[in-house]
Amino acid sequence: MNDFYYEIDEAIDTIDELMNDEAENIENRIRKLTDQLTILEYMLSRVKAYMSDRGAVPTDIKDLNSIIIYGTTYEGHHIPPFAQNNRINEQEKAFLQEIRNFLLTTSDRLGTDEKKKINPAISFTEFQDIISENIYGEFIYRKFLDVYIDAGSD
Repeated sequence: MNDFYYEIDEAIDTIDELMNDEAENIENRIRKLTDQLTILEYMLSRVKAYMSDRGAVPTDIKDLNSIIIYGTTYEGHHIPPFAQNNRINEQEKAFLQEIRNFLLTTSDRLGTDEKKKINPAISFTEFQDIISENIYGEFIYRKFLDVYIDAGSD
């Protein structure tokens, strides 16, 4: 369980680095984040210990990853790949903040005050319940895309 918690924390840290206005090496940080999201998706969809009661089901994490890497078209809006201009724009920051909040909700419920350590009092059943309640949502990426679009209409 600690490895899953560790990966969530690492992804949150990478998002924080990306959202820093002075972030350098944006392309490598984007790649690092998408690698971390891929690991989380793999853990959730293939590793029995992390599966929800529904069994091995894909999560929206793979969709989030795809949007970051390739962009998408959503409700008539073209969303280009992130950091296309070697910087993170306000819409991308809004999208990344939603991913951060999504991951942070799970991290807060699993963790301790000590970074990168899962709360030892959490049982395996509680762990699975927290993941099922927080990670296995239906089409959460759509909410994130709405936030992206809204950030551009200011």
